[in-house]
Amino acid sequence: MANKIILVTGTPGAGKTSVITQSKKITGVKYEDVIVGTLMERIAKEKGWAKDRDELRYLSNDRIAELREATFSAIAGMEGNIVVDTHASIEQRGRYVPGLPAGDTMLLKGGLKAIVCVDSSTDDILMRRAGDSNRKREVEDARLIDMQRIINLSSLTYYALKLNIPLYVIENKQDMLETTVKRFAEVLSEVFK
Repeated sequence: MANKIILVTGTPGAGKTSVITQSKKITGVKYEDVIVGTLMERIAKEKGWAKDRDELRYLSNDRIAELREATFSAIAGMEGNIVVDTHASIEQRGRYVPGLPAGDTMLLKGGLKAIVCVDSSTDDILMRRAGDSNRKREVEDARLIDMQRIINLSSLTYYALKLNIPLYVIENKQDMLETTVKRFAEVLSEVFK
């Protein structure tokens, strides 16, 4: 059985993981969801490079590249419908590390069917980050979030054009998660049919 992969991205705090989690409850489409950061964290812990997921963004470029390649190779080998929860970029003190470098994304080329960007307003992202006590986030301002949103959408547009696959941008407004989840479920049904 071949795989069909959808990459789901979004600026941290846009709500992509919530959208993916909630969609499993309302859609009849069967799929496996894979969180890239969780897979990378597991590999980094095995190698003794990091103690938790938030430490990943402070690793050297070479180690991040090695972790990403191992993760995307594992995903490429999976079968069935797969939703990949990842980031287009990771910001750390003005340094933007690609979350989807060309070489790693090309590992998925045969099965990659669509990219979904869950987006929110900068104000909504700031509010969600401020209320998230589960993660160690840097203090960020609206300007940095705006920059990351621009970088993310630019890189996702490039991949959609290069791979000739659709890019869906789904807005996740504050207190409108149910509407966003319904739209995401429609995309899943369309792509995984």
